[in-house]
Amino acid sequence: MAADPVEPVRGRLANVSAVVFADETSSADAVEHLAKQLGDLFEDVRVVRRAAGESALESLVGALDAAREERVLVLDPSVPAPPAVWLGLCAWPEHSVVTPRIDGVLQPLCAVYLRDDAAPGARELAAAGEGEAAALLRELDTGVIEGEDLTPLLA
Repeated sequence: MAADPVEPVRGRLANVSAVVFADETSSADAVEHLAKQLGDLFEDVRVVRRAAGESALESLVGALDAAREERVLVLDPSVPAPPAVWLGLCAWPEHSVVTPRIDGVLQPLCAVYLRDDAAPGARELAAAGEGEAAALLRELDTGVIEGEDLTPLLA
């Protein structure tokens, strides 16, 4: 896992770190575009690249470790969530993690994590051989944005 800080841009939110979660299927253009969008909204924006052979959960640990702030917005460029969803996640009442349910599926790579709550559990699950980031959602106090709360954010 390599974490590259994005050129700092004065953003609107200073209390949330935004991390672009890039894996081998992420296009460089999509990652760069997402990082620039996030730079307009957040002061701390980083790109975390999944290393060869690294599981999504191990990369999520890297993303949490790379963040400067306690609240960490993790975004995979392939998740179809516009900026209104990102801001909605940041504004939702605090849980260990807040994620949307898009098309019936929870999105662990489009979520706001409380680093100190999530990182220990993520490390423990990864050490036990779990590779899916979704497994962490079952272990944490997870808030879910869905239905009529989510629909206006997707428009």
